[in-house]
Amino acid sequence: MLICRDAELTALDGELRAAFRRLQNDASFTEAQREALVEDQRRWVESMDQCWRAQERMRDCVKRSQRRRLQHLQTWEAVSPVKP
Repeated sequence: MLICRDAELTALDGELRAAFRRLQNDASFTEAQREALVEDQRRWVESMDQCWRAQERMRDCVKRSQRRRLQHLQTWEAVSPVKP
C-alpha cells in the first residue's frame, strides 16, 4: 500500500519492473543467469519486506531499497553481453 500511495515510490517501482523485465527477456542470458536473476530478485523482495520494521522511517527504507536494487539491475544490464 505504501508504494501505491506514493508517486515517487510508484515511479521507482515501475523502473524496477522495467529493468527486471529487460533482463529476463535478454536473449544473451543463459538459463542459469536467468535463474540467478530470479533468485536475486526473490532475496531482494524478502529484504525490502523487512522495511516495515523501520516503522516511522518505512518510506525512507523502501526508497533506499528500491534505489539500490535499481542500481544493481542496471549493473546486470551493463555487463550483459552485447547483442549482434
